[in-house]
Amino acid sequence: MDKFMIKSAFRKVRGVTVSITLLLLTFNLICYKTFANVKTGNLEKEIGMAEDKLKNHQLLSLSGKEEALETNISIEQRIALYLEGGIKDFGFIYYDLTTKEKIVINENKVFIAASTYKVGLNMLVYEDIINGVLEINQGIIYDDDKDFEDGTGILKNEIDTTLTKPVLLQKLLDLSIIESDNIASKMLKRTLGGDKETRKRINEMAELSCDTDSNKTTPEIQFKLLENLYKNRENTYYTHLLNIMKETEFHDRLDKYLPYEIVAHKIGNYEESINDIAIIFTDKPYIIVAYSEGIDEANEKIAKISKMIYSEQLKK
Repeated sequence: MDKFMIKSAFRKVRGVTVSITLLLLTFNLICYKTFANVKTGNLEKEIGMAEDKLKNHQLLSLSGKEEALETNISIEQRIALYLEGGIKDFGFIYYDLTTKEKIVINENKVFIAASTYKVGLNMLVYEDIINGVLEINQGIIYDDDKDFEDGTGILKNEIDTTLTKPVLLQKLLDLSIIESDNIASKMLKRTLGGDKETRKRINEMAELSCDTDSNKTTPEIQFKLLENLYKNRENTYYTHLLNIMKETEFHDRLDKYLPYEIVAHKIGNYEESINDIAIIFTDKPYIIVAYSEGIDEANEKIAKISKMIYSEQLKK
């Protein structure tokens, strides 16, 4: 073999060796990058898990505290964190009348309606007036055996004065809302056919069913009534009802931390049942329904939840 052939073969071997070396270097570099990426990904995952754990720990530390309502978790989660175990005894609906956004908690749970039923009662009477069954200025005679009821209201102190003569239907309607007057409400229910018939018709108006043997309701039934009231707000009688609901004497719940003049609402109390239902007339009006049973300081908790909802609504 001559010298030329030896040099040519040597160059080929050296070229192959260089190519293999470059290939190995490239492979090692790819492996290193892949390993580095996997390692970095695992580290980021571990950091994320640690942050979630820390966040959950921080949230749990707010359980039962008002600060829970100031977190950036969902509204349902804020309320559940704030009420702790009481969430099972809480019925709630928020509904944005502009965007149709709806948030519900135990919306079909049955609660004692207490005086919140008086909104539906007023709506039924106004429907009968519209349909010509009743007249707004007709007088209703008080029946002591059927109409007397202690509790809220002013008529219980006027049995020997105001109630000695017929009371105008409009006055009874207004007193049932502003003063939550129990005697006025019983006189109205008697005019409609009694307790059971009134409850039956309220359920029919909401197109839902509930026990009619006692004063029971669900948050969803009351939501349906308020939605109907809002949809027909241009009606003269419903306009009047909404205005009267803004003049109620009770301000310890949904409207406590809000401007009173924008809150058309009706509260209800009965033993451990603390309730309030409302239409709130912000630039983007919304409905809020709150029912509770046996929750400590329920009035204030409902007020704080309402304040949080109002603050969120103003951001829209």
